[in-house]
Amino acid sequence: MVRKEENVRTLNDIKHKWDQKHVPSIPLSYKQSEFLVKNPKNTSKAEIAEKYKREARVKNGLSAVATMYITKSIDKMMPSVNYKESPAFKSSVDLKQTIKANKMMKEDRINLKNLSTHKDIVKRISDKEDASFRLREFSKDNPNFKEKIEKLKKDNLEHYQNNFGKISIGVHGKELPKFQKHQKHWWTNTAGYNEHPAYKSAIIMGEDKKFYKVTFYN
Repeated sequence: MVRKEENVRTLNDIKHKWDQKHVPSIPLSYKQSEFLVKNPKNTSKAEIAEKYKREARVKNGLSAVATMYITKSIDKMMPSVNYKESPAFKSSVDLKQTIKANKMMKEDRINLKNLSTHKDIVKRISDKEDASFRLREFSKDNPNFKEKIEKLKKDNLEHYQNNFGKISIGVHGKELPKFQKHQKHWWTNTAGYNEHPAYKSAIIMGEDKKFYKVTFYN
C-alpha cells in the first residue's frame, strides 16, 4: 500500500513538472475596446425600456410611475378568502343552476322573437314537395324543359347579335378578314415556306446525301 502511494506521488510530480513546462494556455492581458464609452447615458437595455415607458405615460397624460389607489368599490371587487355570511351563491350547485336558468331564459327570448318566421322540419319538407310539383306541372306560366332550352337559345342569339354582330373595322378602315376565308394550315403561313420542296422527308434527304457514310474508296 505504501509503495502504491509513493508511485502515485511520483507520477503526480512528473505530471506537474510536465504541465509547467508545456503550458496548455497562455493568459492574455485585458484589452479595452476602442468603441467602449467611459460614461454611457444608459447602462442596460432594461433602463432604456423603463425610460421609454415613463415617457409614454407622461405623453398620454399619466404619471411617470404607475400608482394604484384602492377604493371601497375596488376593494369589494378584489379577490379574497375572507368568510362571507350571505354570499350570492351558497354552493357550486346553486351557481350552475343559476347559469342554466339564465341560459334558458335567453334562449326563450330568442325563440319568441323568431317564432313568426320559424319553420319546423315538417313545414320545410312540405314546402319542398310543393315546389317540386309546381316545377313539374305543365302550363303556360311553367313551360317544359324543351321550351326553356329554345327560349334560352333565342335569348342568347339576340344577345350575341346585338353585342357582337357588328362589322369589325381595322385600323386601315377595312373590314377584318374572316376565318372561313383563310382555311389554311398554320405552318403554311410562316415566312420562307416552300409548298413543293425537293425532299418531302428528312429521312429521304439524309439517305440521298449519305451524310452518315464516309469512306476513302469512293
